[in-house]
Amino acid sequence: MVRATRGWIRSLLAVLAVGAIAAAALATVSVDQVAVVVDAGRGEAPLRQGGVRLDGRALADDGGPINALGTSLFWALWGERNDPDRLDANIEWLAGLGVDFVRVLGMVGSDSWSDRRIDPDALDYWAMVDRFLARLARHGMRAEVTIFADAQVMMPAPIARARFVEAWADRVNREPDRFILIEISNEHWQNGLDDIEELRELGRRFANRTDVLVALSSPVKGGACGVYAASAADLATVHYPRTAGNEGWESVLEPWRWPAEYDDPCEGALPTAVNNEPSGPGASGRGESDPLRLVMAYVTTLVSQNAAYVVHAGAGVRGGGAADLAAGREANLFDVPGLEAALEGMRAANDYLPAGLANWSRHSPGEASHPFVGFDSATARGSLAGAYAATSGDQFVVAVAGLRRAVTVSPRRSCAVEVHDPLTGTVTATIQRAAGEPVTLEGAEALILTGACSDTPD
Repeated sequence: MVRATRGWIRSLLAVLAVGAIAAAALATVSVDQVAVVVDAGRGEAPLRQGGVRLDGRALADDGGPINALGTSLFWALWGERNDPDRLDANIEWLAGLGVDFVRVLGMVGSDSWSDRRIDPDALDYWAMVDRFLARLARHGMRAEVTIFADAQVMMPAPIARARFVEAWADRVNREPDRFILIEISNEHWQNGLDDIEELRELGRRFANRTDVLVALSSPVKGGACGVYAASAADLATVHYPRTAGNEGWESVLEPWRWPAEYDDPCEGALPTAVNNEPSGPGASGRGESDPLRLVMAYVTTLVSQNAAYVVHAGAGVRGGGAADLAAGREANLFDVPGLEAALEGMRAANDYLPAGLANWSRHSPGEASHPFVGFDSATARGSLAGAYAATSGDQFVVAVAGLRRAVTVSPRRSCAVEVHDPLTGTVTATIQRAAGEPVTLEGAEALILTGACSDTPD
């Protein structure tokens, strides 16, 4: 359901009759053509109530569906014991920017983590977990806990791992509303759970003890069906390739490939995905620090019917550990260049995007169901990287990514459109067009189009 209080569709239905527009006119939409300014700030986010569940493909709680936004904060349990004030400063900063949850490790301890070790056998382990969850609650945030990292070092015995999963299930049952989801293992093939049957059994063991959502792990390339098909998982936590193609836009578009490019041996058997560790500032391999691309990655994730997006910055890995400082990573998320601008843009997006966007129908350029004609040919010419769309009834959202030169498109029906600057949420133009009337998009590298269409004749 679209929340009218967010104002994203302000009076669009009232302007669907577009006869006042001259049919021969060629409209040009540019970022310097500011027609309407919207207040993108939401103020302090209230503490959401109720356990998180799947509502179709979207996450939801007692307040309704969520366009869930998280960040990696792997070092959080180490910070709870060793540096709680700095941990709190990072969490407070994230909460103030509208982040819903943090992804944390339940254990870790290989050589590169020697100064950020999280030991599940520590006498105060569960007390530390309790303090951390209480800290998150004070800031109105939830947790995604990845139970196993470096399990081959920290907990090599399968029986101990089974008991640890049960202990976590019992813990989440005490306060289920504090969790977005539980992930059994980070990248299972290199964290001690390369035996997929054991991974799946741990997922079943957890799911049998709690209603909190569970994912198993990010699969290796070609391994999604083996991990997830007919499993106990509610969600699939996916680490999409951090590719540099398409002039840097390819990693933004990766979520569109789930599930079609992952389920060849098990078509239709994969659960909804979470974009769990995408390219971000200081990420290993190819990082991404451009705030515009990060915002577009968040919006494209939701348009692609993924349930949640996790910002993955280097500062969220070891939080100032020696290995990260040697790699040039910042110790704190609030020190990462460009990250605040990116999170501001994501927060602004939640003011004009409908909650539960993952439940809308999705359309690639060129499909007859896409609300606009012309994006496919523009993509083929190299004029833009992509323009994926989501629709629900008469309403639409289009994420126009990698706009390299002016592109002219036209709506298939009579439409009223708002054009948003992704970094601010500002409406840079409002337009009305009858079916087939052209509009030219230019002046920005990316745009978000929202609006509504009808079959009302001129």
